[in-house]
Amino acid sequence: MKERELPLGVRIVSILNYISSFILLIWGIFLFVTTTSTASKWLFIVVAIIFILTAILQFFVARGLNRCKNWARYTSMALAIIIISSSIEFLWLGQTVYILSALLYFAILLYLMFSYEVKKFFS
Repeated sequence: MKERELPLGVRIVSILNYISSFILLIWGIFLFVTTTSTASKWLFIVVAIIFILTAILQFFVARGLNRCKNWARYTSMALAIIIISSSIEFLWLGQTVYILSALLYFAILLYLMFSYEVKKFFS
């Protein structure tokens, strides 16, 4: 049986998930190690754990996309929705740098949802 070629866009989304996973893991470890103040120590530890767990999830989503798993496509779309909504929240708070994140993940979401090539590949 001939193996199907992974679409370029899916490969790019997978690479972006690997990069995001690595960055989140580094941030999580950094927050976990550098937390010193007792007043906000537990908050930083919780945020660090969330970053590390999200990094692990994104790693497996990227791996699933590379292995043509449809669950990885749906999980990637769900993560994109979460990231878009948090980016919009930060935009609402006046941090305009998050507009790039929102636009990037919006493009990823549209591509994974509506691209004929992606739908055909994962069906």
